[in-house]
Amino acid sequence: MTEEEAREEAARLSREHPERETSQFLPRRVEGGWGVVKVGLRPPADNLTAETHGAERPDQAEDPRDSHMRNVGPWVGPG
Repeated sequence: MTEEEAREEAARLSREHPERETSQFLPRRVEGGWGVVKVGLRPPADNLTAETHGAERPDQAEDPRDSHMRNVGPWVGPG
């Protein structure tokens, strides 16, 4: 297939293919000439149905350890 034939085929597929709403057809150089590739498209932003929101984080609980254990930790001992 020549480059011009690939461009014409891509244009035809863009007009007639059943998946033309969700795909794009582009000419591409392939081994031995040219071909047409189908590229999937993202859905339009106004067509998305998923809702995303961030939930508030709960307050952190008070640390039950005494100040020595919080600041020094159990790993320090007699040397």
